Amino acid sequence: MENWIFPLTILPGIGLIITSTTAISNSLIAEINQLLLEETCRKQLLERKIAQLSLLNWALVALYLSAAFCALGGFLGAILMKGSPDSQMYVSWIAGFGVGVLLLASILLIIYGMRAVRIKRNQFLDRLNF
Repeated sequence: MENWIFPLTILPGIGLIITSTTAISNSLIAEINQLLLEETCRKQLLERKIAQLSLLNWALVALYLSAAFCALGGFLGAILMKGSPDSQMYVSWIAGFGVGVLLLASILLIIYGMRAVRIKRNQFLDRLNF
């Protein structure tokens, strides 16, 4: 199996992660907008939610970069299939960078998930105290 096929095979998975992350981002934006309409909204909660949105945006940027580099690696690999070993090495580096950025995006999404649960728990506890 040619090494240029691998980065193209993970593109649908990256696209699925982009889709789900965008949906999470949109629902977080809606929640922030709803909190802004409330008169009793806590500033600290809004700041934490906006920080979460920023984290999601960075994850989306990393996912887009990953998709771009995986597509570029697969495209160049297909074009340079019979090229020199040096050209194949560059293709491998490009695809490897795409996978590395995918790993970074995954780490950001893990951090987001852990923080989101902590924020929701604090919201729940605050509502119990009122």
